[in-house]
Amino acid sequence: MESTIVGTIVIGSISGVFAAGLLWVIKYLFTQQFVPFYQAAIYKGSSIQDAWVAYAYEDGVRNDALATISIKQSAHNINATYVMHFGNGENLTFECEGEYWEGYLSLRGKSKLQTNYNILTTLLKLRDNGAVLHGDVSFRHRAEDRPYTLVGWGFQRHGAEPTQEPHYNQIGEGQD
Repeated sequence: MESTIVGTIVIGSISGVFAAGLLWVIKYLFTQQFVPFYQAAIYKGSSIQDAWVAYAYEDGVRNDALATISIKQSAHNINATYVMHFGNGENLTFECEGEYWEGYLSLRGKSKLQTNYNILTTLLKLRDNGAVLHGDVSFRHRAEDRPYTLVGWGFQRHGAEPTQEPHYNQIGEGQD
């Protein structure tokens, strides 16, 4: 009689663990595979999935890239890599998450640099018939250890020629 009770407890425990594992796998597949696929299939909004580049303009001449955003989009959900390019060949890379809703891209990111924590927040509006993301970029200024905002920045799709010289991305532009 005692061995039957122990056997029942063991079989019940094993089946409970198996059922919990199976339910976890089903939940994971539903939330991570099916829902994003379904959202992408019925999504009717703009696609901003691409590489976007912010160039510096000085005296009307386009210089090197100041920043690059590589966007992966699944309906309204956005995953992006934001890279700040410094003139000396040094880059600072952020892994970002956010959303794109009603023409606005909102990103929040953390730097991949393990030795110096850095954060980034952007709010950009899609303009010029989808050719430009325009807005503000805020981050922690590493050298001065304070918040810093780049006002009125414009990112254009990588490889696209600007139709006119933008009024943004002037070197040295920024606010506390």
